Amino acid sequence: MVDWVLSRALDMLLALLLVALVLWFMLTQPVFSRAEDTPPALRLDRTVLEAHLREVMAVPVGAGDDQARLLATTNYLRKRLAGVDSVEQLERGAHLRILRLKAGKQFKRRAFIGLHYVVTEKPILEAAEIATSLTELAYAVAAAESVHTQLDLTIFVHQAQGLEQGLADASIFHVDQVARQLKEGDFGVIFAPGLRVPDAVYATDQWRYFDYLLPETQDGLSVFGRLKDVLQIRMLKARFQQLGIANVHSLNIPVSFPGISDSPLKYYWDRDLPMVLMRPDVLINDKDFYGHAGFISAWYALLSQGL
Repeated sequence: MVDWVLSRALDMLLALLLVALVLWFMLTQPVFSRAEDTPPALRLDRTVLEAHLREVMAVPVGAGDDQARLLATTNYLRKRLAGVDSVEQLERGAHLRILRLKAGKQFKRRAFIGLHYVVTEKPILEAAEIATSLTELAYAVAAAESVHTQLDLTIFVHQAQGLEQGLADASIFHVDQVARQLKEGDFGVIFAPGLRVPDAVYATDQWRYFDYLLPETQDGLSVFGRLKDVLQIRMLKARFQQLGIANVHSLNIPVSFPGISDSPLKYYWDRDLPMVLMRPDVLINDKDFYGHAGFISAWYALLSQGL
């Protein structure tokens, strides 16, 4: 009897371990490959990257009130992007400005990239780093004779006041834009620096034990998406590792689980758009701008060659 009970208990333990392993694999989507030591596709001057980062960080300082800082930051980013191509500027109320441009000729696919840039009295370094990197990427893509994937870049410049409504307005606008143009093979990436994404999704009593699956802020990239976009996420991870970005992690957000908080990407997923969130830890942890150059170069190679 004792042997039978122990045998059944062992079977149940093995079954639970197997279920946990399957769940871990489904949510984290590990890619068992190492980053390749590939030469950068672009030769970028790190001193120029640093100078541009310092410029955008200095814009809101001393600009007066919140509205003045919003306008000063929007004007600076628009001026920088104007060297790439014509920039469309839109307003959504007093707290949100939208900048849009497209870079890349003779393309087969589109990459819809969105950046939520929140203007604060003390600038958010991560936001400035991503804005600087995406601007340099747009310049490089625009200068190419042809690319496999066009860069469709939208920067949402938010005022801290009314941010929740601003994020909703920006997402609804972007969803409409992407839905009208999206074709098979296109993909989308959202950057939301400084916001509690996606850890807030798991900040519920029912699923808080999933916190240990969240990617750590190490050198590399973290990608977050839904289970339905597993193939796209795995392809992105594999390509970035091939292009020299180490420690590319991911975590899927099981939006169908009961009790899960609404994701900031819910607006896109409700329209069945294949959008993922990317956290570029390689920029956050970079001290000498080699990481910035590698991040921009990897994105350029991905857009030039495709997934």
